[in-house]
Amino acid sequence: RSSDLVGEGQVPTLAYDIPHGMRAIAIQAGEVMAVGTAVKPGDRVDILATYTSPTTRQETTQMILQNVLVLAVNKGETDAQSKGGGAASSMTLAVKPEEAELLTAADRAGALRVALRPVQDKTIIPSVGVEARDFPGRRTMELSTTTPDAGRASPIIINPPPGRERSGITIFRGTQEQIVTSQ
Repeated sequence: RSSDLVGEGQVPTLAYDIPHGMRAIAIQAGEVMAVGTAVKPGDRVDILATYTSPTTRQETTQMILQNVLVLAVNKGETDAQSKGGGAASSMTLAVKPEEAELLTAADRAGALRVALRPVQDKTIIPSVGVEARDFPGRRTMELSTTTPDAGRASPIIINPPPGRERSGITIFRGTQEQIVTSQ
């Protein structure tokens, strides 16, 4: 199609690689933030944000975006087969316009980190976030071992802190919450 061709005198740019309805946005990608420079164009990543929660005033880490396409790394490198390493200074991502706002706000509020996804993994997992006070094992999270329905994320089971009297277990499935009590 003529719309797929670059006109005479024009140079193809990253704008041609942005999927329809998406926007390209760059984030900092130091070695630790970018999985030790392993992330290459064409990979998919999850974005985690660490910030101080305005409601609890606790440092919180939460997965804010999942299965995000990496368009370019460093200074606009778009070739996944290049000899150079992966992202070491910046990473350009394809996101929806509203996700660009979320990513920008999260970057201003705290620190971002990238988790590299396996090639065929498209699973979206609900994230409740983790606060610093959860470190000593006060809350445990387990992914269900049952196979999820097509298009549904695995449930996450969150148990209350040990030592407290348990009135039940809260099970989250997507946006639904269910409390199961022992009899």
